[in-house]
Amino acid sequence: MKRIHNGWLILLVFLLLVACSVSTTEKADDIIAKLFDEEYEVIVDSYFADELKERLTVDELREQWETIHQVHSHLENQQGPKVSHNNQHDIVEYLYDTEQGTVKMRMIFDESKQLTSLNFSDEVIVQMPEGVMEEEVTVGEGNEFELGGTITVPSEIEGKIPVVVIVHGSGPNNRDGEMLELTPYRDIAWGLAERGIASIRYDKRTLIYPEAFMNQDFTWYEETVDDAVLAAEIVSSDDRFDQVYLVGHSLGGMAGPVILSESDRFDGFISLAGSLRSFSDIIMDQFEYLHQTGHVPEEQLERIRVEYEKSKKLHELDGGETVFGLPVTYLNTMEDFRYEAFFEESKKPIFIVQGEDDYQVTFKDYQSWQEALENYEPVTFQLYPGLNHFFVHYEGPHKGTPNEYGYGGSFSEDVLDDMARWME
Repeated sequence: MKRIHNGWLILLVFLLLVACSVSTTEKADDIIAKLFDEEYEVIVDSYFADELKERLTVDELREQWETIHQVHSHLENQQGPKVSHNNQHDIVEYLYDTEQGTVKMRMIFDESKQLTSLNFSDEVIVQMPEGVMEEEVTVGEGNEFELGGTITVPSEIEGKIPVVVIVHGSGPNNRDGEMLELTPYRDIAWGLAERGIASIRYDKRTLIYPEAFMNQDFTWYEETVDDAVLAAEIVSSDDRFDQVYLVGHSLGGMAGPVILSESDRFDGFISLAGSLRSFSDIIMDQFEYLHQTGHVPEEQLERIRVEYEKSKKLHELDGGETVFGLPVTYLNTMEDFRYEAFFEESKKPIFIVQGEDDYQVTFKDYQSWQEALENYEPVTFQLYPGLNHFFVHYEGPHKGTPNEYGYGGSFSEDVLDDMARWME
């Protein structure tokens, strides 16, 4: 079946400050009604953003919808909508159970509530590579925040093999790290398994238990650190595995030294687009960039600047206050961790990986590692030309903007090769 291809949250602040609107689901319902009424031109003219009009014509939309009907004879049993928000985009999904299987319809709307992606497909689209198998586990089994997880391994194992714990970036990510049309954590898991290395990945606590983060006391330990430690306990007690490595993406890379300081289970650490710079500095730089590219209006930028000035006086603020929509306690625990002391004591190998085309975590962040680890012996640095924040190579419309993640792509094979060699 043909499929329409259409890609981390800029930072957690977007999720805390912006919610999916009722108008988005109303628009999605209208689009579905017009599809059943075969009003294809109306859908394209009234709902498509310009970028989607460039990729999907009226005739192609008609062909896609008619193909769905040819394969699936009844689409009456609708489930949904399931609504989420990521990176200034509203994501609306519907499932249709038919006699022939399940059809998934997925729409992505931009900040102007225009459609940037329309995708109907069989629910199971991407096949796991041959020679790879997966098993379900529970991270934190028995505690109040149990999380579904997946261990991925090569089908044939001779002796013990390395295993990695994949740690998410900001926002309520699922275990695949799904971001618009990208699934970087699944790509890493499958790619490493093809190279003889196992992994564990899991749904993030902010996705499964969002209500637990509605108070003023949560920190990045509850969001990121604690569950990575629990995941490491699972794989370190598995007789199939010997060395355990942490692979942290973005916020997960930033938290890497903290996670290692909380657990003796890890034998090394890979930072994918991580940083040692101040969290507030990263936020400010991102919003400045997005303003320059027309994705953040001046009034929103001014509000962020006010929050940024507050962030410079964290220890003077009352514990009940927020900065960038985040509790002061959250930011204080980030700022208070002493990276210098950790690097002085730790002798574990570190691999710092950065994409040159990453506009979210930039070369300044890569340099922050180089400066901090100048005298650290077991460290490797690698900068990759042409790769974005998700280590996908993309050349095309909206390059260097949030919209580029809507065009899909896979995690770089070159980076996977280097990660595997580094763990040999």
